[in-house]
This record gives sequence, C-alpha cells and structure tokens, in this order.
Amino acid sequence: MRVIFLLLVLCNLSVFAQQNRHALIIAIGNYNEEVTGWHRINSANDVPLIEKQLINKDFDKDNIKLIQDENATKEGVLNSFMLLLQGIEKGDVVYIHYSGHGQQISDINGDEIDGLDEALVPIDAPSGSLYYKNYNGEKHITDDELGSIIYKIRHKAGLRGQVIVVLDACHSGTAARGSSVVRGGKEPFVFEKNGKTTFANDDKSGFADYSNTRSMNSGLAPCVIISASQPHQLNFETKDANGRQVGSLTYSLARTLNNSFPYSTYSKVFSETLKIMKVLAPYQEPMIEGDVNYKVFNGEYTYQQPYFSIEELINKQTIKINGGLIAGLNEGDSVAVCSGGVASLKTADILNAGIVVSTNNYSSVVVLNNTIPNESFRIFKTHSSTPDLSSVILNSKYYDPEYFIELELIPVHLKRNKMGGAEIGNNGYVVADTLSITNYFEQGKLVFPKEVSFLLKFTNSGSKKAFFAVIDIQPDSIINRVYPSKNMPVEECYLLPGMSFTPSNLVINGFSPPFGKEHFVVLANGNPINVSSIITPVTNARSFTTMHGSSIVNQFFKKGSVTLYPFYIEE
Repeated sequence: MRVIFLLLVLCNLSVFAQQNRHALIIAIGNYNEEVTGWHRINSANDVPLIEKQLINKDFDKDNIKLIQDENATKEGVLNSFMLLLQGIEKGDVVYIHYSGHGQQISDINGDEIDGLDEALVPIDAPSGSLYYKNYNGEKHITDDELGSIIYKIRHKAGLRGQVIVVLDACHSGTAARGSSVVRGGKEPFVFEKNGKTTFANDDKSGFADYSNTRSMNSGLAPCVIISASQPHQLNFETKDANGRQVGSLTYSLARTLNNSFPYSTYSKVFSETLKIMKVLAPYQEPMIEGDVNYKVFNGEYTYQQPYFSIEELINKQTIKINGGLIAGLNEGDSVAVCSGGVASLKTADILNAGIVVSTNNYSSVVVLNNTIPNESFRIFKTHSSTPDLSSVILNSKYYDPEYFIELELIPVHLKRNKMGGAEIGNNGYVVADTLSITNYFEQGKLVFPKEVSFLLKFTNSGSKKAFFAVIDIQPDSIINRVYPSKNMPVEECYLLPGMSFTPSNLVINGFSPPFGKEHFVVLANGNPINVSSIITPVTNARSFTTMHGSSIVNQFFKKGSVTLYPFYIEE
C-alpha cells in the first residue's frame, strides 16, 4: 500500500540465501487454580508436536527455544522475547507458538472501541480480582504488548524475513461446553481504570492488527497469525493418535505441515488445517490473518486472485457466498468452485461451477451444477467486469444526517531516536507533540509534505449509531484501506451518536509516490461496511475493483453518507 501505516496487531520478495530460522515455543499448562483461578491444561503435549515439524522444516534444534510452566511468568516470557529479538538478523524466519490460556481484559490505552484488550495468560496471571486484590492486569500480556514485540521482531527481520505467530488459546468465552478441556473459557476481566469502570461488550477483534504491514515501503517482515478460534469462541483440546490431550490447532497444524508440499503457501496450509479442525473441534473456527500468500518458511510471494468463500450450505447444490453487489457480483454471473488454498483459476482444477441466482450488498446465493461436500472451497468469478470504481466513488454525493462520521486529521511530530529514526514504543510510533492543521493550508488547499505524520479522529455527528470505513484514493486511482484494518471485524467499527474515537495504534507516517491530489473517503451507514472487495491489490491489478456503476453505489448507500476529504501531497 502506498500510504505508510502503523496498525499493531501486513511485494514480491526474493529468497534470502543466508536465512536463519528461529523459534520460540511458550507452553503453559500447569496453572495453580487455587491461586489464579485458571485450571490446568495439556500444553506440554503440544511441544514435541511442534518441535518435530520445525526440525523437519530445517529449523536448527539449538535455535528452537522453549519457556514452560513455572518459568513462564510474564517477566520470563518477555525476557524470552528479548533474547529471541537479540539473535535475529535481516532475512531471518521467526516462528512463535503459544499454547496456554487466553482472556479479554480492560483496555488501558483507548485503542479498542469496545473497551477490551485480548491477552495471553502467563503462569502468574489471575483470572480476576477475586484472586489478586487491586489487580489491574499487570501480569497479563495484552495484544498491545504482544503487538509491540512482534513489530520489533518484524522490523529487525526486515523485508526478506518472515514472522509466523500461532496462538492455541481462547480469546474470550463464558463457559466450557461438554467435558472437553478448554483453553480459556473465563469471562472478560473488567477492572476500574482512571476512576471509571470499563464495561465488556461483544468483542470480536482478537490478536490481529499487528499483522498488518500496510505498505511495501515499511521495511517490516511479512507476518502471518494463526489463531485457534474466533475471538468470541472457546478453544477445545483434542486427542492425538496416542490418546494424549493436545491443542486442537497445534495437532491439526502439525499434521498438515507433516504432509505439506515443500512450497505450500500459508493459505494452502491453513485450508488443510481447517479440514482437520472441522472433524476434531467442530465448535470452533480457526482464524488466519496477514501475508497468507507467502510460501511457508520461504520469502517467495504467490499472487492470489480475489475469491469468495462459502458462508452457508443451503442444500447439496445451493450455497451462500460472502460476496455481493459491492464486490461486483450480480444475478446471472458465472462462478467456478475450486479447492481451498488455490491461488488462481489458472493453476487450479475446477471442481464445480454455478450461477448467481440472487444477491444483495454483501452476499449471493449460487446454484451449482453438481452436489458439493462439506469442506473448504474457494469461489472465483469467471467473467470480467472492470469499470473505474474510484471515479464512481469520487463522484458520489450522499449525505444522510442520521449516519454521518466526521474525520479530523491531527498532524503530529514523532519522537526520534539517536539514529534519527522514529522511536517505537509499546503501541508503535511515539508521538512527541501535536501540531495545528492550519499550518498546512495553502490558498485554501490542504497540502502535506510526503514525510507528514498524523493521527485520525472520528466523530459521529449523526443522530444514529453509524458503522463506518475509511479508504484512500491515490492520484492514480488506486484504492487503499485506511480503517478498519482488514483483520478487524467490520461489525466492530461503529460509533454511537456524539461519540469520538482516536485509535492510538494508528499513525499515518508518510506517503510514497505517486504524489498529487489524494482523497480520504469516509463511508457511513446503518449496516457494517466491508470494503475488502474494492481495495486494489498490491500487485496493482485495477481490473479486480469491479462494481457496476453508480447505480450500485446508490443502492449501497441509500441509507448513509459518503464524505470526501481531499488533500495534496508534495514531494
């Protein structure tokens, strides 16, 4: 992406010949329930499964570090990360595996709209204030802290490196289902901060945002995060071939890696892992985020043709898919069905075909030629439609006083280190001071230098709860995502009337060519807004921004507002 972003919670790279491979396994299972409230789990059984596969994938055993149980206090885990960081060089591959409990806790720094952070649970972290009086989450490892660590690792590994994070833990939950062992399962830990009580909402964010590079010019290593379940789901253990209790994700991933081809992509590996998980742990849905089109433990990028997934099997020959009008699908369109993990129609075997029989903004119903089994597939559109979507958006004039989100750009100076680079803190770049936007107006136009840095402030000036999204349209009509990140559920991105929000973990930090007139576009609506299908791929394939003219935009925004914020970037 041309605009350089930092969003904690993801170019075509060459293989780095002298690449080293490092791994850190964190396995915590021997919790003291009387002291912390956390029941014991079988994380120790995950360790040999992962170690074996890493060694098979050319990880030196001496470079596979383990921190476990009584040693895995918060201090111990953070020290292990620092030791890992010290040994990394440019171009290295880094694998991090966590098996343990997970929990939501109160958000401290205000970067979560819902007021909750996701957190890993070290051996000494309590599940609530019932166990430690006056406890405010100091021994948990929040997604902000973990994101800062991963950011530093990616920065040190550089563009030719690769970072993989696997989390075999619950993100949230309420109670165990059945007799299976659950990793997590506690209510969110909500405590008072700044004299006010934080209330838990229905969060679905998880450990995601730090996977997002947002720019080919960021200098960060590609990153992939694989989680055992959706953030609102529990994570169940399963049994291996010898009857031992193990993490369901760890076991499924190990089996997939054992059978994978030498140069499978993460997307393909995850697709095969998902098939195993559906049998072993049918009540949870694993997640994958990040640079999934890179080859496993390899710096090569595989181009991914845009595709759709199956949302629902209506019957043996009728499916509902996760793309509709806003993605350029219309009644009568033809689609092809291929196996999960394939990169494009050019390299895939077509397993089935069908016709779109009905569609709305977000989904479509497809009738297939043949029956379909209950497993993972990718759906590709087989006919082309390539209007200039960016001009359609820029010429859209929609204002609805009920749904209206204002955007304020807040210029900032970033704190610099001794080498002159931007200093990195717990949540990304450190803001030194705030500047006035009036400094950047020239003859009534907003003009920024290419090195400008600023925060974004959103305010709901309408009369109703409004979902929103922000996109950036370059001078050459390329469309980029600004907010929310591609890993943040769109159902989470909303503001109540009168509410303002400035994401502390989002800093726009400079622009790269082309320079000229830029537009930030704020979309506000009464329904969640998913802009994934209109974002131009990094490979600059504008032909994939398919929308059938202003009539579709009008239908999409017949209840909502489209607000343009133009500015200029000077070299």
